[in-house]
Amino acid sequence: MKVRGQRVIPNKERIQSKVIVNQDTECWEWIGAKKGNHRLKQYGNLIVGSRTDGTRRSVSAHRFSYETYVGEIPDGAWVLHKCDVPYCVNPKHLFLGNRQDNVDDRERKGRNKPFLFGKHENHPKSKLCWSDVEYIRANNKKRGDGQVLAEKFNVNHHTISDICLFKTWIPEPPNSKED
Repeated sequence: MKVRGQRVIPNKERIQSKVIVNQDTECWEWIGAKKGNHRLKQYGNLIVGSRTDGTRRSVSAHRFSYETYVGEIPDGAWVLHKCDVPYCVNPKHLFLGNRQDNVDDRERKGRNKPFLFGKHENHPKSKLCWSDVEYIRANNKKRGDGQVLAEKFNVNHHTISDICLFKTWIPEPPNSKED
């Protein structure tokens, strides 16, 4: 089918053209556009609808897949992942829930690991250790130093700024218990 000279691709074909099937996990891994914060663009994203009739909008790929293969999503419902892979769009891995269901699922699977004060360098994704932080705070004296330090430690310049402003890498608070 063509609309204004453009071929309209059926939803299932559109999804299949943007996934790679992981043979081990059976996840349909979305390889199209992704959204999320600037560091963790993990959720698949695509544009649906038409400009001419005003229905054009951005949608999450996993929600689009659920609607295409399973059915309508009720108002206020969340589409959650059984597999915990945010870019998976396999309808067999998706289920409906609400915000609390999502929180409960996260807790049950042990994915809510708190980032503890004073434990920064033990975090699995940390690129820095306390000696690096001390060096950064001691050597970020003038304009431009932050960018140089960011390059030296292979981090974003905002990371350097946050460290120097004590927004991150906050020393462990003193023990408030009286002996």
